Amino acid sequence: METEQQSNTEFERLAGFVSRQPAFDEAFSCLKKTAEISIKVPDQNCVLKSVDNKVKLLRENTSLADVEFTLSSSAASQLSKSSANTMGTLGIEVLKLVAAGEIQIKVIGKVFSVLTGGYLSIVKKAGPEFMAFLGSKGFKSVGKITQAIKKMKS
Repeated sequence: METEQQSNTEFERLAGFVSRQPAFDEAFSCLKKTAEISIKVPDQNCVLKSVDNKVKLLRENTSLADVEFTLSSSAASQLSKSSANTMGTLGIEVLKLVAAGEIQIKVIGKVFSVLTGGYLSIVKKAGPEFMAFLGSKGFKSVGKITQAIKKMKS
């Protein structure tokens, strides 16, 4: 029972963070209107999608997602408390959690859909700070980023 309550609280905190964070709306503006991203937090399948032009994290499954993020409890907690306020700073925070093994990212749809569906535009729109961070990790070109995306295919 306690883990279920804990899981609900994690979800509520993360959902609240998503609703307060303009970076999600900015990022989704790069994607097609019907885009959905699968988010898995401990014991829950969720979806990140735009509802009435506002991105929300909802407790529901999706079969439409091209990308899936699986977050540990620690990652969900850290993100929900994050002070990141731009696409770039949020992106850097997420990638640091990926490097720490706290978040896994998979392409669950077609790689072509990810490459042509606006996801690369998100990388560009995240700005020079985010691009510099990617460059410092060896992703200095669109080609390198594309290769990494192809490797995420489940």
